[in-house]
Amino acid sequence: MKEPTKEEQRKLWEWCGLKWFWNHSPDCHCGAVDNDDRERSWYYKDGTEWRRATRFWKEEMVLDLNNLFKYAVPKAIHNLFRNGDSLKDTYEKLFKLWLDKWADGFTLEDALFWSIWDVVE
Repeated sequence: MKEPTKEEQRKLWEWCGLKWFWNHSPDCHCGAVDNDDRERSWYYKDGTEWRRATRFWKEEMVLDLNNLFKYAVPKAIHNLFRNGDSLKDTYEKLFKLWLDKWADGFTLEDALFWSIWDVVE
């Protein structure tokens, strides 16, 4: 029952569309220089604007059910669904993966992480 490493967590958040950057939009090409590491954080795109996904600067994303269901589960469902499964089958497939990992002794958070990781890989 391996816990996800920081690198694996970072890869999952980036797969979900989150970005780790300075508080200046990556879409801007004004020439501003990112030289202050204290103001980096995780951001997600909300329509056309970037919003901070964490409460504080330089805070890593917490691997909990709230963040997984907010960012990772919708993306996993979208990926499974576009592979031709019905929406019902898609939910069942992800839920079964999650329950199987949980039955193997993982915590709920780690079981959901590794279930989504299977979809990513």
